[in-house]
Amino acid sequence: MGCQSSKNPANLISMNKISVQASIISEQAILEFILYRYKLKKPLKCEFFRLGVNDIYCVLSADTLLFLRIYTPLYSDPGAIKREIDLLLALDCNGLSVGTPLADRDGQYM
Repeated sequence: MGCQSSKNPANLISMNKISVQASIISEQAILEFILYRYKLKKPLKCEFFRLGVNDIYCVLSADTLLFLRIYTPLYSDPGAIKREIDLLLALDCNGLSVGTPLADRDGQYM
């Protein structure tokens, strides 16, 4: 006997939205985004690095190694992200070795 649901599957199919719990962005889409958004030499490689609270991608350009963090909707409070960025920048300015945020072409971090 298969899995039974009290909801009609036909109604689920006709909905305009389907809720997603987890998804991995394609590495090619990440490369295209980076080329558009950041002042980097053409990236040579992008690999999915780690799935977690935030997904991490490793990006290698001609002269730079980066780790790109993709925040999940549950943990994407802009205020909290800005405070984290400010903290990392302050730690870096004080000589501590941390993963330093990289500003985009417009000087923005988010």
